[in-house]
Amino acid sequence: MAKSAKKTASSKSIKKSAPSKSDKKAKSLPAPSTPTKPARPGTKSSVILELLRRDIGATVKELAAAAGWQEHSVRGFMSGTLKKKLGMDVRSRACDGARYYQIEAAGGAQ
Repeated sequence: MAKSAKKTASSKSIKKSAPSKSDKKAKSLPAPSTPTKPARPGTKSSVILELLRRDIGATVKELAAAAGWQEHSVRGFMSGTLKKKLGMDVRSRACDGARYYQIEAAGGAQ
């Protein structure tokens, strides 16, 4: 009888479950219109922003070489940081068999 009492006690222990997907969705990123600090001069971010503000724009290869990053990191920076976090309008166009990316030259958070 003592054995069955032990089994009952251990089966009643409550396990905590992982947070549900709806709990994770509650955390959101700040609105893109939130004013942000401009990139500090001389940083990799500022180098990429300067190249993207040129009239012709820049290719992913040019941006990767200038920043010392891999190409997928440059794409992630443009998508995650520039578009989503800073709310910038990154445009792309094909020219001479290459894709050029560009942002507006106006200062501040775009």
